[in-house]
Amino acid sequence: MDKNTINPLYEKILKARNYHYCHALEVEDVYELESIVESICEEEINEFGEEVLIDFFYSIELYCLNDENEEEVYAFNFREYISTQ
Repeated sequence: MDKNTINPLYEKILKARNYHYCHALEVEDVYELESIVESICEEEINEFGEEVLIDFFYSIELYCLNDENEEEVYAFNFREYISTQ
């Protein structure tokens, strides 16, 4: 995806929320992160495709709320996870 172009899924969410949107996720662990990614992918894969979804998730600000799980959460591979769904 061209870095000068806004991600279409991000743009859809911005418009749907009247531009009141914070592009961030707060999760306790990788299982919660996987659940969120899976849910969004199920809803949007047909409209946007895999690459748009991967770009969307790699551009998100990610915060781990549990110090014990930080390493696993921050090392999460969105491309690999989405490609195997």
